[in-house]
Amino acid sequence: MYTMGFDLYIGLTLLIDDKTGLPYVYNSDNSRKPFDPLDFIVPENHRERLKQRGHIFHYYIRDIDGSDTMNTISTTAFLEKYPDWEDIKSFMDIDGEDEESYGCSEKDHNEFKEALEWFSSKEYFSISWSY
Repeated sequence: MYTMGFDLYIGLTLLIDDKTGLPYVYNSDNSRKPFDPLDFIVPENHRERLKQRGHIFHYYIRDIDGSDTMNTISTTAFLEKYPDWEDIKSFMDIDGEDEESYGCSEKDHNEFKEALEWFSSKEYFSISWSY
């Protein structure tokens, strides 16, 4: 079992316009659009996923190529490698722990995935973790 804290954070990764010095995003036609924070307001039901802590998250990054040398990727890339609940559950069983001791249930797992789907739909969100 891991003894140190393991943190996951979701944030925005924005580009900066070299002429104005302001952040921007791309429109659907690939033109630059000034960043509008109102376009990225996180729904209340996903806000608890912005900062999470627990050694259970080691299992969520284990299939991410390079996770031992990098610690930030897009939420889309993270979602592509998102494990099934049965895989997470089997890791908890191997450690001899249960859902309560991990603070992670199937409901938590599914809600995290729903949040990642929302973040991925907006682009520019990234997820990072500590070691």
